[in-house]
Amino acid sequence: MRKNYFYLGFVLLVCQLTIANDSIVLFSEAAKVNLKEYIRKSNIAYQEKEYAKGEKLFSELVEQKLIGTQFDDFIFKKINRGKFKFANIKLPVILLTYASWCVFEKGEIPAINKLAQDYKNKAQIVIVFWDTKKNLKKIKHKFDRNVTVCYASEEYTEDSKAILLLKKGMGYPMQYHLDSNKEIVAIKKHIAKPNFEHNINESFTNNYNEYNSDLNDLLLIDSTNKNTFVSK
Repeated sequence: MRKNYFYLGFVLLVCQLTIANDSIVLFSEAAKVNLKEYIRKSNIAYQEKEYAKGEKLFSELVEQKLIGTQFDDFIFKKINRGKFKFANIKLPVILLTYASWCVFEKGEIPAINKLAQDYKNKAQIVIVFWDTKKNLKKIKHKFDRNVTVCYASEEYTEDSKAILLLKKGMGYPMQYHLDSNKEIVAIKKHIAKPNFEHNINESFTNNYNEYNSDLNDLLLIDSTNKNTFVSK
């Protein structure tokens, strides 16, 4: 299962960034400055099988360079027609990035669907698949209508910025946790190899509890950030 790497100390960190910096730093701007060096160092670490070092490099990139930046106003095509615009976000968001060939744990999608219902009008769960619409026919019907399912592909020129930054730069599967002002409060590597030893009930419970913890933390940080802005 996934690990909660980055929430400890986030409230204090985000508050300090808010007070100290009136200017907005876009996620893409921070990534452009820092991603190339991170990728170089992490590639070396993983080639030398220094996995702990690779994870530490990712943690430092996120905590020191990307937390507190503002997510770009990406526009993604929704699987059920229309477009999803980050500029229109009013709620905190957990964004998951996948490809159609990524394998979900057997209880993961049901857990996501239940949480999307439970947190309706409080937070939004968005999934972006790095693929074309035709390749998502088998999976799109598995998601609840409260889950926003989108897609983006290198076949579409309008997706080039998102592909370059989120798919090729940050990698996938990945999670991005955004407050209601689109500030990044956490970025987590998503599980790449599902645990198939669990039955569907165990898998559902584990995934529900972990995502639920993430959503609770996100709402707490969002509430703290709002109070900080009001008190300034």
